[in-house]
Amino acid sequence: MKDKDPAKVSWKQMFLFTRNGNLQNTDLLYSFFLGVVFLFVNFIIANRLTILFESLLPSASRQMKNGLDIVIPSLLSLLITWILFRVIRRKRIVFMACCINLVIALVFLAAMVFLYDRETVTMLLPPFTGIFVIPAAICTGAAWLFYRHWLRQNPDPIKEEERDLELRSR
Repeated sequence: MKDKDPAKVSWKQMFLFTRNGNLQNTDLLYSFFLGVVFLFVNFIIANRLTILFESLLPSASRQMKNGLDIVIPSLLSLLITWILFRVIRRKRIVFMACCINLVIALVFLAAMVFLYDRETVTMLLPPFTGIFVIPAAICTGAAWLFYRHWLRQNPDPIKEEERDLELRSR
């Protein structure tokens, strides 16, 4: 009989429950909440910077302000992703949180397209994609690159995470 792939076993363990009904592995739960926090942080950053750009650049063109409203918040959320990737020990939590953030943004985008009429969608689509979808896509791509680089340096992350869990349980 063939040995099971440790990556698949680890992935399945995230969805298993103990006899008490608790999750065996809390990575999915932490990732979901971190993804929601990413969503709110992207909104707050974009909101504050839009107000700042409107007051600092009153004579600038609308295209320039919109470009700054997309580029600067995306770079700031990329910086936040990089910092979290450096701080959090279990690197896949950050990667999964960025993926969940992107999925939430895309689900909201799809809901907006299906629920509103064409005029409302054409009015709301550019700011929504600039505030939520583009920063989420950039952070997900960057987190994927960070995670792949980390996996190359740590060829067996599952054993390393199990060792960390054992040290914490002592």
